[in-house]
Amino acid sequence: MDEIKKNDLDNVSENREGLNIVEDVIQEDIILQETELSDEVNYESVENQKDVPHTKEKKKGKR
Repeated sequence: MDEIKKNDLDNVSENREGLNIVEDVIQEDIILQETELSDEVNYESVENQKDVPHTKEKKKGKR
């Protein structure tokens, strides 16, 4: 009976280690996705700025 309990505890310990690894991988994936999204938003922002006419153009005529 004690042998079974020890095996169960070993299995629980291994499962926790496995879950910790999975959690780390998920966290890394989330960080990667957030970085990709941030890069995409920054790129779109730069692209949108190209379409906006410059507001500091010299006005013709009046002085």
